[in-house]
Amino acid sequence: MKEEAVPVPINPDPVNDTKMEVKEDALKEFAAKSDPIIEVPPNWEHRLFNENDILGDLDRDEKGNVVVLTDSNGQHKDRNGKPTNQRGYLCDPKTGDLIDNLNGTKMFPKKQLDEKGEVPAPYCVEKFNFNPHNLMGDFDYVDGQPRMMVTNKVFFVDKKGRRVNKHGWMVLAGQGHVVDKHGRKKFDKRQLTNEGDIPKLYTLSGKRYDIKDTMGQFDKDPMGNIILHQTPSGDL
Repeated sequence: MKEEAVPVPINPDPVNDTKMEVKEDALKEFAAKSDPIIEVPPNWEHRLFNENDILGDLDRDEKGNVVVLTDSNGQHKDRNGKPTNQRGYLCDPKTGDLIDNLNGTKMFPKKQLDEKGEVPAPYCVEKFNFNPHNLMGDFDYVDGQPRMMVTNKVFFVDKKGRRVNKHGWMVLAGQGHVVDKHGRKKFDKRQLTNEGDIPKLYTLSGKRYDIKDTMGQFDKDPMGNIILHQTPSGDL
C-alpha cells in the first residue's frame, strides 16, 4: 500500500544550551555559494570544512565526543576496518595523511597535524562549518510557516519525499544524523539537542541565536539550491 503524506507545520521545541560559535559575517555568505560535496583540499576562507568529512565510521558518546576504536593489534580502525589516527580521522596507512571519507582523497598531509593527530588551525577551531539551506528540507510556506509532510508510518518528509525530522532538518533514515542535500552527514545525532534540533549558536561576540531565525524563506531548484529573487532596485 502506497504511503500517503499530509502537511503539518514545523513545531519548534525547547532546545538545550549547547554552545557553538560562528563568525557574524558568515551568515551573509550562506546564500551566495554553490557548495561542492567536499572541498579538496579545504580552503579556510570558504568555511566549508566539516570534521564529519574526514571521520571514520565511529560512534560518539553522550557528550558528542568521537569514540575511537582499536583492533587486536593496537591499531586504530573504524567499524569498517579502515585505518584512522588517534582522533578517529581516516588516514592513509602508508603516509599518515588524512583523507576524506568520500573518495579517499588527501585532505591534510601528516606534517600539518599536531602531536595528538589534530588538524591544523584554523580548521581545528572551525571544524563544524555548514550551510543551513543545504540541511533544511524543501517546503512550501503557508502564512510564513513551513509545511512538512507526515506519512502514514509517521515519518516526516519534505515535498521531495526526503526524510526530515520534526524540525525540518534532513536526516539519515533510521539513524537520525543530520545530512546535507548530497546525503553527507554534517551533524551526528549525538551533537543535536535532545529534541533533535541543531543547538543554539553563538557569534564570537557572544550573541545567542537560533539558526532558523537567520535563514529566510526560499524556493529551491531541482538540485536543492536556493533560488534568490531580486527587488526592483536589484537587491537580493
